[in-house]
Order: sequence, then structure tokens, then C-alpha cells
Amino acid sequence: MRVEFPETGAVIKGEAGDNIGRGDRTTLYLVDEAAFLQRPLLIDAALSQTTRCRIDLKFS
Repeated sequence: MRVEFPETGAVIKGEAGDNIGRGDRTTLYLVDEAAFLQRPLLIDAALSQTTRCRIDLKFS
């Protein structure tokens, strides 16, 4: 999924898999259903160089 806002140049995009965020740089990264990740350490490694602000979303 990718949503672009031409007026500001902002982008919202969705990714899946163990390499989410790898190679990108972002201001903020939202991880949906973080409590249910099968390989959370791979996700941590992939996002470690991508952003300084990671927010894990958990809805109950």
C-alpha cells in the first residue's frame, strides 16, 4: 500500500515481512500487531537503521 500527498511530499506506505523498512529512512514507523510477530528480532534488526521512532500498535 502507498498513499502520497503531493502538496507536502509526505508518503504513507505499508510493508510486510521480516525486512520491513530495510533500506529506507523514515521519521516514524508504526508496527501493527507487534505482539504477534513471528520473528520480532528480524523486524528489530530491519528497523534499527530505518527510524529513531518506532511505535508498536496493540489493540485489545
